[in-house]
Amino acid sequence: QAYVFPILCPICGSEVSQESNDSTVRCTGGIKCSAQAVEKIRHFVSRKAFNIEGFGKRLVEQFFLNGWIKKPSDIFCLEKNFGSSSKVKIKDFDGWGDQSAKKLFQSINNRRVVSLSRMIYSLGIRHVGEQASILLAKHHGSWSNFYKNIIAAKDKKSQEWHELALIDGIGNMTASSLVDYFSSDEGVW
Repeated sequence: QAYVFPILCPICGSEVSQESNDSTVRCTGGIKCSAQAVEKIRHFVSRKAFNIEGFGKRLVEQFFLNGWIKKPSDIFCLEKNFGSSSKVKIKDFDGWGDQSAKKLFQSINNRRVVSLSRMIYSLGIRHVGEQASILLAKHHGSWSNFYKNIIAAKDKKSQEWHELALIDGIGNMTASSLVDYFSSDEGVW
């Protein structure tokens, strides 16, 4: 019997979509879908992205369920919101203590600055893997140039769109993914 794909995400209820020439059906909820949010955060802290030591799958899920992180950037507010000078402290929770909390905050603080290619890769943009991130970083040189050019590339008749799509190894599909990401709520910086 043929499988009938769902039309709504079983986690968040958003519509699902399937790109032509792709066998995968995906939720359109983005980071508003809790399953996608957790995976985005896991990708953000992964070894090839920000590489935050000690911040693995279990911790991401625990902190997400506790409401302490909802998006990747919330990681950098953990010490301010749940450190030693806060009302609610990570160190006071089961399995934590002063040393383990300090070690986590130190790991986070050690990774506040990363290369542009790691930053681009950490965003988890569809069709933008490690190699594409390296190419984009080499081409743009800085976050401000990268962001400014991607925003300008929203107009597919613009010079920025053509330059983006013509970067060797990028092409129209990756360029479209970048523009779509930075046109969404998730990509507003």
